[in-house]
Amino acid sequence: AERETLESEMKELQRRLTRAREQEVTTKSELDKTRAALEAVKRPHLESVGRLTKAQDDLHGTLNTLTNELSQTTTLAERVEQELAAIRAAEDGHKRVLQELAAAIAANSEKLRLEEEAHKKRQEYVLRRAELMKMEQHDTTEASEVAQT
Repeated sequence: AERETLESEMKELQRRLTRAREQEVTTKSELDKTRAALEAVKRPHLESVGRLTKAQDDLHGTLNTLTNELSQTTTLAERVEQELAAIRAAEDGHKRVLQELAAAIAANSEKLRLEEEAHKKRQEYVLRRAELMKMEQHDTTEASEVAQT
C-alpha cells in the first residue's frame, strides 16, 4: 500500500513538473513578447510602459514561483524515487528471508519425519525384544518343567 501511495505521489509530482515546465516555457515566451512591446511603445505611451512593467514584474514573480515549485517538485520526486528504491530493496530482502524460512521449514519437516520414523522403529524393536524375552522365558520354563519330570 505504501508503495502504491508513493507511486501515486510520484505520478502527481510528474504531472505537476510537466505543467510547471509548460508554464515556464509559456511565461518565458510571454516575457519576451512583453519586452518587445515595451520597446515599441516606450516613448509615446508612458502609461502603457507602467502597465507593461507591472505585467513584466508579475511574470517574473510567476516565473520565480514556478521555478521554485519546479525545484521543490524535483527534490520531492528524487526523494520519492529514493524511498521507492529503498522499499524495493527491503522487499527483496524480505523475499530472501522468506525463502530461507521456507527452506528451514522444509529441512525441519524432513528432520521431524525422520525422527518419527526412527521412533517407530525403536518402538518396533522394543516390542519384538519383549516378545523374544517372553518366548525365551516360556522356553526356559518349559525346559525346567521337562527337566523336573
